[in-house]
Amino acid sequence: MVDLVWPVVSIGISGLIVLLGAIILVIRLKEKKAGTPSQDERTQKINGKAAFYALHIGLYFMVAILAVLIIGREFF
Repeated sequence: MVDLVWPVVSIGISGLIVLLGAIILVIRLKEKKAGTPSQDERTQKINGKAAFYALHIGLYFMVAILAVLIIGREFF
């Protein structure tokens, strides 16, 4: 039973990734046919700032978790 769980889960995850990719592709093609712009300059700038801050917050969070784990292992 245990040997069967991981292959089923990995196939499910890969199928979900392919399904989401297909859905995003269909949505992009519909937007392109409709003639609506996907992004303007303001949207790109806002998305760029959001990505910048998300990256840094994620990095600081990982550093904090690693520091807690290292300190916890060394001193406690």
